[in-house]
Amino acid sequence: MTRSQIDKIGENLRKTHPPDEGLLFKLQEFRATYDSTLAEVHTLVASTLAIEPTSRIKTVNTIVEKLVRSKTRLSSMQDIAGVRIVLDEQADLKSQDGAVERLREAFGSTKVDDLRKEPRHGYRAVHVIVRVNGFPVEVQVRTKLQDLWAQGMEKLADRVGRGIRYGEPPTLELFGGIPVAKLVRYGIRWSELVRLNEERFVEMRELDEDLSTAMNDVVSVEGMIREAESRLKDVGSDDAGRVDIETSLAELKRELDERREDHQHHELRARALRASMLEATTNLRTGLAEFSEAIELLSRQ
Repeated sequence: MTRSQIDKIGENLRKTHPPDEGLLFKLQEFRATYDSTLAEVHTLVASTLAIEPTSRIKTVNTIVEKLVRSKTRLSSMQDIAGVRIVLDEQADLKSQDGAVERLREAFGSTKVDDLRKEPRHGYRAVHVIVRVNGFPVEVQVRTKLQDLWAQGMEKLADRVGRGIRYGEPPTLELFGGIPVAKLVRYGIRWSELVRLNEERFVEMRELDEDLSTAMNDVVSVEGMIREAESRLKDVGSDDAGRVDIETSLAELKRELDERREDHQHHELRARALRASMLEATTNLRTGLAEFSEAIELLSRQ
């Protein structure tokens, strides 16, 4: 199909309610053209990040919904084919940045949409749009917490209206006797907690780096003290340079005390932050899982 033919299908689908079978069949044919490219992207992403991703092609209904909602031209839609990577539980924002950079190197020309800086109604991730065989494919890179949040909101959207993910009003006012607007607000608050938690993890990593630097400083000064003490043994008591060495040695010992105090300060801060982050992250994961379970339970009422 040419670009203009693809866009014409999209325009007709946007205008026709419900869309006729002929248009849906053409859209299905267009979807199928992504199959081999998606498989190729899936393989390269897996080998680049050493993580097995999930992949999908948007359903016909989802594509039509987006055409109506966003007024996007069908030929310009960048997420018809998508691959998702969820990093391991130890990964933080810097790890996420590293994964994105490796993908950019692997695929060459890419477009990066960082939804951590400007979340879409609570949704936070990094999307890397790659182009292979002339087709755009969206690679979603999520941390574990970002993915847990997204799964919970997906479940809620499936039950009260998928438009809530884009700031649209829900199709239901109440869900399980609870105002849907309140559930959506809860979801947004959970997203903010995820943001704060992940930013604190970056702070903790930087503190660990400061701690390592402080330890290296201690080791360096200790080495200089040993060298000064060795030189002192080689000079006589009335040697003209002895006073200078003794003065330097005294200064080094004072510096060592300062370096050790600085290291101890960083160690105490790092220990306290690590303990609080472990508890906060555990509670956050539990809370997100319980939010998702609560949506499941409410849907059965």
